Amino acid sequence: MEQRRTEAYKRSFGDSVGAGLGALTGSGKRFYILEYLSSSKYHHAGESQKIILNQVELGRDPQCQIRFDDTLETVSRRHAAIVRDGDGWKLIHLSKVNDTLVNGQPVRDQWRLDNGDEIQLSSNGPRLRFILPQGEKSMIKNINFTERFSLFRQQVMRPYQRMMWLFLVIFILIIGGLVGWNYYSAKQSDERLQAMTERNEESEKRLMEENLKLEEVINDLTMQVKDGQVLGQGANRQLQEAMKRLQDDHSARLSAIEKNSKSREELIVKMTEENQEYIRHLEALRSEIANIKGQPNPAVVGPNYTGNAGAAATPAPGAGGNAGAVGTPAPGAGGNAGAVGTPAP
Repeated sequence: MEQRRTEAYKRSFGDSVGAGLGALTGSGKRFYILEYLSSSKYHHAGESQKIILNQVELGRDPQCQIRFDDTLETVSRRHAAIVRDGDGWKLIHLSKVNDTLVNGQPVRDQWRLDNGDEIQLSSNGPRLRFILPQGEKSMIKNINFTERFSLFRQQVMRPYQRMMWLFLVIFILIIGGLVGWNYYSAKQSDERLQAMTERNEESEKRLMEENLKLEEVINDLTMQVKDGQVLGQGANRQLQEAMKRLQDDHSARLSAIEKNSKSREELIVKMTEENQEYIRHLEALRSEIANIKGQPNPAVVGPNYTGNAGAAATPAPGAGGNAGAVGTPAPGAGGNAGAVGTPAP
C-alpha cells in the first residue's frame, strides 16, 4: 500500500481508443479484474469484469467505464479513476465531496494498487476488489477475440457513445459533401464537354464546307492554267508559278497550325480561318486573271500571301513585261499553326 501526491490527471478519449484498439489486436499489454463485492442496479455481488484500458473512471457519469446508478447518492459523478502506472496501476481520487477508500483507508490523492486491494466509493458506497492475474494469464492476448471485442464495446464505445455518434455524423457530412461536390463537378465537366463537342462538330462542318469551296476555286484556276489560249504562254507560266507559291505557303501554314494547336477545337478553328484566307487569295488571283484577259503581253503577279499565320511575303525580281514581278512569299509559316487539310478525328 502506497499513497502519493496526485499528478495532473486528464481523461483522454485518444488513450482509451488507442488502448482499446491495441487490445483488439492482441497486443502484449496486461489487464486486471474488478470484482464487485456489493450489488447495485448495473452490477451484482460476485460479478467480475476484465479491464483492458490504460485508464477507466468510476462514478455515476454516463461516460464512466465503471458506472453506478443515480440511487447511490454517495457516489460522485466522476468519483475515482484507475490508471496505468508503469508496470502497475494506481487509483486516483477525483470526487470533491465524497471519500474514496482502499482497504478502509481514505485516499487523499492517489494510491498504488496491489493485488487483492478493496476499493470503496464513500464509506457507505459500493465495494470492489482489484485483482491482478499472475503470469501469462494476465496478458490481453490470452482473451479470445469475441470477448476482447465485447470489452472494447463496453469500455470504449459505450462511454464515448455521444462523441462517436458526433464523429460519425461529421464523417457522413464530409463524405456526403465530397460526393455532392464530385457529382456537381462531374456534371459541370460533362456540360463543358458537351458544349465543346458541339462547337467542334460545328467547326468541322464549316471546315468541310470551306474545303469544298476551296476545291472548286482550285479546279477553276487549274482549268484556266491548262487553257493556254486564254492568257498566252508567258502569262500562263506565271499563273502556274503564282498558284504553286500560294499552295506551298498554305500547306506550310496548315502544318504549323497542326504542330502548335493545343486542342482539337483550336486546331479546327485555325484551320478553318486559314482555308478562308487561302480562298480569298485564290479568288484575288482569279480576279486578276479576269482583268488581264485580252490585254497585250499580260503578266500575272499574284497576291502577296500572308495567310492566317501572318507571314510576310517578299516579291521576287520581275519575270518579264512592265508589271512582270511575280510575288514570292517568305519561306515557312509564322504564328499559330496546325494540320494539313481536315484534321484526323
